[in-house]
Amino acid sequence: MKNVIWKKRRGEIMNKYLQPMVSLEIGATKGTYNYQTAKKVFNGGLDQDFEKWGIIFSAVTPRALLAIDKIAITGKFNHFFGETAEELERRRITGSPQFLKFFQDHPAILFNKEEVLASFTILTAKDQEVAKDLSNTYVGCVSIHDATKMYACIHPFECDRDWRANSYRALRPAYL
Repeated sequence: MKNVIWKKRRGEIMNKYLQPMVSLEIGATKGTYNYQTAKKVFNGGLDQDFEKWGIIFSAVTPRALLAIDKIAITGKFNHFFGETAEELERRRITGSPQFLKFFQDHPAILFNKEEVLASFTILTAKDQEVAKDLSNTYVGCVSIHDATKMYACIHPFECDRDWRANSYRALRPAYL
């Protein structure tokens, strides 16, 4: 299935499923994060599959500008993020530590008055480039539990579930 391209902005191709919302800066990471850090940030729980599937939080990553898109049309991960390794690599943040740092620095993105059920981002095992067969590719998902606690889980990219429009956000690198 091919996503319908609806505009090209600053060298970035957007698809009909996503509406750009806001960009936020996160600082560099120093390679000191680990699973214990993640458990503190995601105080509602951290899925054991992060470790099982090789998602690491200990890499050094540069300061980055990340964008948040609203999922505007109900669909599957391949509708929002793309279907090829090249498309997914463009939407993957630099490393898993940025995923952790984003929610450490900007937890309010989930604690707002809108009905946001969760935010998604592309992650890869050992922070490697997306494999051509997508076998190392996952979707990190952060949601709110008990109104004040963040919970992080992870799904294989091939997950066939439909995600409801207007209730989810997608996190990606922002293109300047």
